[in-house]
Parts: sequence; C-alpha cells; structure tokens
Amino acid sequence: MEARFSQAEQASSDADDADLAARLADGNRAYEDRFGRVFLIRAAGRTRAEILAELDRRLGLDDDAEQSVVAQQLREIMASRLRATFADVAKPAPTDTPSLVTTHVLDTAAGRPAAGVPVRLDALVQGEWRGLGSAVTDDDGRVRTLGPGTLTPGRYRLTFDTAEYLAEADDEHGGGTAFFPEVTVTFVVGPDDEHLHVPLLLSPFGYSTYRGS
Repeated sequence: MEARFSQAEQASSDADDADLAARLADGNRAYEDRFGRVFLIRAAGRTRAEILAELDRRLGLDDDAEQSVVAQQLREIMASRLRATFADVAKPAPTDTPSLVTTHVLDTAAGRPAAGVPVRLDALVQGEWRGLGSAVTDDDGRVRTLGPGTLTPGRYRLTFDTAEYLAEADDEHGGGTAFFPEVTVTFVVGPDDEHLHVPLLLSPFGYSTYRGS
C-alpha cells in the first residue's frame, strides 16, 4: 500500500520530462549529502518543477529549519493518505481549493474588477527566481488557485502582466498605451502563514498593494 500511495502521489503532468528528472536526481543526492537523509516532501498535487523549486530552497535551510519543514511534510503526507483511504466515506473536497497565496486585482479608475490579467507566482531560490504557478484573474478580478497550498518560509513575488488590460482600458478613453505594462509585488512568507492575500489596486498611472485577508 505504501508503494501504491507513493506512485500515485508522484504522478504529475511533467513526469516524463527527462531534464527535470535528472535535476531532481542531482538535487536528491545533494540533499542526502547535506542532511544525511532522503528528501521528503508531499508530492501529491505538485508538479516536478514545483518539487524541484522546493528542493532547491530547502537545500539552503539550516538543520533546525529543515527538520521543522520535514515534520510539517510528514503531517501533510499522512493527512493526504488518510483522505485518500477514506474517500468513499469522507465529504468530497472542493475542486477550487485556495492556494496559500491568492490575489485580487481592482481597476480603481473604472471602479470594477480587472478581469483577464495574467498573474505569475515565483519563489527566490538560492538567488534565482523560480516559477511556482500562473493563472488569470476571473470575472471578479480574483485568483484563488495560484501555486502550492503550502510554501516554505522565504521571499516570493507576484508578477501581474497588466499591459493588455491597461491598453484595452485606455482605449475606452482614446488612449491605448499602458504606462505600467507589468507590476511586480515582492513579499515574505513566514513560518506561521497559512494564507496570504495580496491584492493589487490598479489605475493607468499608479498602483498600490497591501496584505489582505
């Protein structure tokens, strides 16, 4: 049963990517050399690219911080397997489960949600930004699912591709050029953060952000 769980949990859309597989193998060896044990992570619901990003990040943690992450991952793995085991009697999980990071884009000039804005979530891993997920704001200007449901403490950023939206909005007033074609918001995920909502208030010539709820 243990093998069956592991096989199912590690299946992902990029499972056949040979380059990713090789980089993961190298990373696992580096992890074993660094910490003296195998790399452990809740693989269910993560792509191999996301797992590699977490592996790279955790290689930079000290021993105490990594032990804390391992304990959390063990809890998540057990909870996931219990849900799978009792799926026939458990209440079905919602299909639109929020990620740890969500956002909402509001067009303050027009007084309406900004729909159709592409958003990307990146993590800073050993001095390099690594992509964790991407989405597009819905009709309410919201992104409820963007990247993993849990993140290790560290620095992250949201990048909003505002060019097309602002150009189209400006067209309504005879313009057509986006002054801010891209907005980047960098923030920190703490060890106790279970959910972070990072909205963007957008206008043709200015923007602001804040930690929401």
